Amino acid sequence: MGSLTKLLNRNQLEFASILGMHRTQLGHVEQGRKDCQLSTLLRIADALGLPLSMLVRSAEL
Repeated sequence: MGSLTKLLNRNQLEFASILGMHRTQLGHVEQGRKDCQLSTLLRIADALGLPLSMLVRSAEL
């Protein structure tokens, strides 16, 4: 997924707060160390202003 926080020019704590998740959980998702639920992926895509398909596609690259 790359660094989600850099895409929004926010630090990890701020972005995690926007998503309603803990900072360490977001870090694990960013690093590919933790899988997340579809609802979490939808929140991330929404916060980035991207369709879910584009978010998932970028993770495959």
